[in-house]
This record gives sequence, C-alpha cells and structure tokens, in this order.
Amino acid sequence: QRNLNSLVPAAIMIIVSVIVAYFLFLSKIPLPQNTLLMAGAFVLLAMTGFAFLLIAVNSGKIAPVTAIVSASSVMVAVLSVVVLRDTLTLREISGILLAFLGVLILAFK
Repeated sequence: QRNLNSLVPAAIMIIVSVIVAYFLFLSKIPLPQNTLLMAGAFVLLAMTGFAFLLIAVNSGKIAPVTAIVSASSVMVAVLSVVVLRDTLTLREISGILLAFLGVLILAFK
C-alpha cells in the first residue's frame, strides 16, 4: 500500500507534464521559440526536483527535507534581486541569510 501511495504524486506530475507538453509543442498555438525553450526547461527541472523530493522523503527523515524545501523562498528572493532588480531591506537580507545558514546546518549535519 505504501509503495502505491508514493507513486500517486509522480503519476500526477507526469500527467500534468504531458498535458503541458502537448499544448506547448503539438498544438497549433504560435509561441516564440524562447518561450518553448524556457517552458521545456521548466518542466524538466520541475520533474527532476520533484523526483529528488520523493527520493529524499522516502529515504530519510521528513523534517530536514521539508525545511530544505521550504527554503526555496530564499532562491526566489535572490532571483528577484538579480533578475527583477528588487531591493531588499537589512531585515530581509538577515532573514535570507539565517534561512540559508539553517539549510547548510541541516545539509552538513
């Protein structure tokens, strides 16, 4: 029963990826080439990340895995500064650094 339940999220991800791939690559909707490339890269990276998440959850403790996954907002904040030229306050930078250090502590425990 447990093995079957762990395959359900992967099956949902595959179904969604096939639907997205159909609309992006096989439908007659005209899209710029860089949009297709970025969408394909996003789907590939999302599927890879989801597979690693499933492997991590099935192989060990869930608490460190969820802490590391929750730290993805750190990456979003860093990318918003780099890509969108957002500015961060000292409090926001401190929070990002604390979250990053927490992930490092968990990773090298």
